[in-house]
Amino acid sequence: MLTRHFARSCQSLLRVSQTVPSGLGRSGSLRAAVMTRKAAAAGAPQSGLTVQPSEYPQVYRDEAVIEDLHGVKVADPYRWLEDPDSPETQAFVEAQNKLTQQVLEQCETRGQFKELFTALYDYPKYGTPFKRGDRYYYYYNSGLQQQYVLYGQDDLKAKPVVLLDPNTLSNDGTIALKDAEFSENGQLMAYSLSSGGSDWCNIKVLSVGPGGNAVQHDDMLEHVKFSSIAWTHDHMGFFYNRFPDPKKAADLGTETDTNQNQLLCYHVVGQPQSTDVVVLADPNHPLWMFGAEVTDDGRYLIVYVSEGCQPQNRLFYLDLHKVAKSPVSNALDFSSFDFFNGSEPLPIVKLIDSFEASWSYVANDSEAFTLKTNYSAPRYRVVRVNLNTPGAPSTWSDIVPQHPKDLLQSAVALQGDALVVRHLRDVKSALGLHELSTGKLLQEFQLPGIGSVGGFSGNRKSREFFFSFTSFVEPGSTYRVDLDASNPCPELFRATQLKVQHNPVDYEVKQVFVTSKDGTQVPMFITNRKGLKLDGNNPALLYGYGGFNIPLEPGFSASRLAWLAGYGGVFAQTNLRGGG
Repeated sequence: MLTRHFARSCQSLLRVSQTVPSGLGRSGSLRAAVMTRKAAAAGAPQSGLTVQPSEYPQVYRDEAVIEDLHGVKVADPYRWLEDPDSPETQAFVEAQNKLTQQVLEQCETRGQFKELFTALYDYPKYGTPFKRGDRYYYYYNSGLQQQYVLYGQDDLKAKPVVLLDPNTLSNDGTIALKDAEFSENGQLMAYSLSSGGSDWCNIKVLSVGPGGNAVQHDDMLEHVKFSSIAWTHDHMGFFYNRFPDPKKAADLGTETDTNQNQLLCYHVVGQPQSTDVVVLADPNHPLWMFGAEVTDDGRYLIVYVSEGCQPQNRLFYLDLHKVAKSPVSNALDFSSFDFFNGSEPLPIVKLIDSFEASWSYVANDSEAFTLKTNYSAPRYRVVRVNLNTPGAPSTWSDIVPQHPKDLLQSAVALQGDALVVRHLRDVKSALGLHELSTGKLLQEFQLPGIGSVGGFSGNRKSREFFFSFTSFVEPGSTYRVDLDASNPCPELFRATQLKVQHNPVDYEVKQVFVTSKDGTQVPMFITNRKGLKLDGNNPALLYGYGGFNIPLEPGFSASRLAWLAGYGGVFAQTNLRGGG
């Protein structure tokens, strides 16, 4: 239970309560605790703090809730807790919180740790720069802002200008920018906003005005959820996803019905949503979801059809040259193909019509498509197919074959014959430059150390790309690579600076491999302050996860740094099987 977790955490903190300084000196620098007390023997109490079973709140068990699942009787006595608004659930939460506070109040270092914790969290956070049209953009949070702000600038050295600040859209900061996509010329941006953490969104449109300021349009698209935004290259409209109008008038986000029958629609900027054409729907498969993407050359619409959370999808495409233009607006006119009211079927081609594998678009040169897939390759590969003579997927040629060990995470095509491929190698990022035409490896980029490549930006309009890099002690740095340089290599573009004194070189990050019972080598990262003697006398925090094919990569956490700095702690992160 949650209270037991807090109790155990507090016990670990109390082990060092007599030797931990405040964590923040007068100069704002971090202070590390020096452990002087011997670690308790295995199985021995870690402190005098205990929580008796009788102190835990009494929880009602509804013994009448029993289900028959395939002939097996399954009791669910706490199902009543699934209603967060019921008086019973609220009373349960209040009682749990009361006990938790009683435990935490006994932690002598709690106030000092909170001071350090808060100071570490309050640091500027930058997103990876990206170029749209003639301007560069990036997301920025000054420290403790509820939402990131989108800035634009004429060039990388120009003064940034706010394009959109979601923090100004509500008094409590609960309206969030979920997605933002620019038109091909960079002059328009469609963006989706959600409120109070809901998945439901509204899509709006703005123009990038003189000086980079936003000029809002009247467009408002409702009932949007799990949506892509994909502009056609005429800059006049975009594809998006919505669901049919809800049956009830209740606020979206509080309903309990399953969302079904997602629609793929096309919106022409400046027109009311009621005129939007339903490009694709499938009532025979109400759980299917339709993601949309327009190819780099603007000719094809790519449709990703998915169902559930497995890495599997169907892949359809539509030649947009087969769609006529409106004689009035000159925008693409899909009205004859409207799923419900059209006079003819949409000429969409089902390139992959099964849920056997994952397929995603990388690049295309006319009908030659480059795709990333896990088809017959659980660690992924990059393949090529010609749309005129596709044949079976088993015949498609490898461009970047599946690696014997490393996981291929992404492949991004740049201007010219360039493909940047990111692999996960023993749970650490590796970045390489390949020829797009042949897949030949040209060079491996040297990364700053043990860490993860996060945000990445680049496209076929440019020879430059950006990526972000983080580690357990590196709060985030952005690097730029210019492929036209005589020696293309990552150059530091921006380093995140904490508001308290911190130097990543003061810490040691190493990777070890632990032998499992069946002989499998399980990787584990260990982080601690340099010079700390690892003799078992230091407070240690071990975290592991293995599920849903999600790997635990190295990453920065202000709370973990507070643990390392404030308590002289050791942090170990193990990569359990099941996590990729």
